[in-house]
Amino acid sequence: TDELVRWAAARVDGALPTQLGASWVEQTIALNGPLTTLSLYFHAHEPAWRGERNTFLVRSFLAAIRAVAPEVRPSFVHKSGTSDMNVVGPAWRCPILAYGPGDSTLDHTPNEHIALDEYWQAILVLESALQNLAAL
Repeated sequence: TDELVRWAAARVDGALPTQLGASWVEQTIALNGPLTTLSLYFHAHEPAWRGERNTFLVRSFLAAIRAVAPEVRPSFVHKSGTSDMNVVGPAWRCPILAYGPGDSTLDHTPNEHIALDEYWQAILVLESALQNLAAL
């Protein structure tokens, strides 16, 4: 026919909570019926990894945070973004964590930033945590 065919392609990457997987997304979309004007292809699933909270590594960092910044009350933030931890965590089965300065709710947003004093404090925490680990 002489009809003009219009199409578009998009690659979408997303992070899912640890309790949901890529198969859940695929099944949920499939339950909504056949897609007649849209084709979806899923590939490269990388399940989220959640590290343990009670390990020598976590304890070393908590002690370092308390030593460097006694006014700071350390807390855990559960993030499910893309990370090398999602690859090496299941493979290595060793303690793993992410630590850093700044407001994690601003990660990967236009407003993401850190204050230089927080950055310097994070360096001191890392130094102290490594000393704690070396002393084990």
